Amino acid sequence: MDLNEEFAKRSRLDYNSGKDINERTHRGYHQEIMKRFISDKAVNRGRQPEVDILKAFCIVMMILLHAFEYITGFDTSQLPVYKAIHFSGSFVGAAAFMICMGIGVRYSRHQEVREHIKRGFELLTVGQLLYLIDYGIPGVIGFLTFGDRIALANAMLVLQDDILTFAGLAFILLGILKKLKLSDGWILVTALIMNILNFIQYHMGLPMPESFLLRQFIAFFIVNDAECYFSLSVYFIFVAFGYYIGGIYPRISDKDGLSARILMICLPPWALYYFIRVRGLIPFLPEFDSEEQNIINFGPDAVMNCIGCLMLLALFFRLQKFIPEKVSSVIYFISAHINEYYCVSCVLISFGVIIEDIFPNLLTGSFSILVYGFIVIGLTTVVIIINNRYLRLHPVTLKEPLKTVLFSCIWLLTAAIVAYVYPKLTEYATIWNNYLLQ
Repeated sequence: MDLNEEFAKRSRLDYNSGKDINERTHRGYHQEIMKRFISDKAVNRGRQPEVDILKAFCIVMMILLHAFEYITGFDTSQLPVYKAIHFSGSFVGAAAFMICMGIGVRYSRHQEVREHIKRGFELLTVGQLLYLIDYGIPGVIGFLTFGDRIALANAMLVLQDDILTFAGLAFILLGILKKLKLSDGWILVTALIMNILNFIQYHMGLPMPESFLLRQFIAFFIVNDAECYFSLSVYFIFVAFGYYIGGIYPRISDKDGLSARILMICLPPWALYYFIRVRGLIPFLPEFDSEEQNIINFGPDAVMNCIGCLMLLALFFRLQKFIPEKVSSVIYFISAHINEYYCVSCVLISFGVIIEDIFPNLLTGSFSILVYGFIVIGLTTVVIIINNRYLRLHPVTLKEPLKTVLFSCIWLLTAAIVAYVYPKLTEYATIWNNYLLQ
């Protein structure tokens, strides 16, 4: 006898005995259904293939997106492939990275508050190293060599709020919330409240300091007109959501059944929401697929991003059974080195700008840039393999005191560049002005 028949039988018996327990029966039915998928004990340890696939898929799409943006100087309006990638990213986007990050943190053996804060500081420092290589040092050299004012403005992007900065702050905040002994559910509620309050303050136009440096510091936490693509108050909801479902993951006893139910339950409201959203029928939300939407990512959009990622995890779980073993090993490699892919690809993509300057029109049009993006992915893989096998240059795994010296140099050089550049500027490169390149 299946669950539906069992509960129908109980309802008839209770009705015949004159008892009205419909509400209790309904609640009990759903509890029994969940017990089919979720165990009371940890039965699902180890790597989760669908999480690896989602991480690998997202980093590949991100590299392709960055290839288009860097090479065209953000003048991507006439490139259909870029439009397709950017449009599809509005349904999930960076949320997927952060949800996977939350799952990984919750699934990790290291749950100590001290470890979260340490990891957060390491990510902040690695982010600063990348910004120095990509923006700070080239910007200052460009200004000193050619007197280029735009290069000087771009040097201030050494203080940008990109995804590694966000990830570092998210780890630290998660450690603080755990120190306060908040449950996974209350961490998620806190993150949603942060997101809503940020939206309110943004639309109320609360005054910000005149100093760009102060506004930039605030932008790490609250959206304003500085460089604040991934403000903590906006995007922490995705880390919190990943952390929440990461607590459930080890207890999933029937992934087949649960993934099917997730797709069946989540797809209709998700599709209906975006049918309305894409048509701009929710007047208090920014235009769909706009920079403002991605930056603010307010409550309803954030919730639907979470649902979209949940459906992708369910879908990828069902599809991974058909993926050949060799392809799975490539996916696993990319997933396991996602931070390295992000950092190395950002540096390599920058060379595309130099190539375009030396060979004009070589990287023009969607196809050529797309090919270059995949070449960057291949070269990034080679660099990672060589580094892991022979060089072993990983800032966070250096031994003391070399690690302390390197980290100190990164932050001191950042401070020196800011001190040199900031007094010379009256305009500042931000996402709101497309980094002054248009």
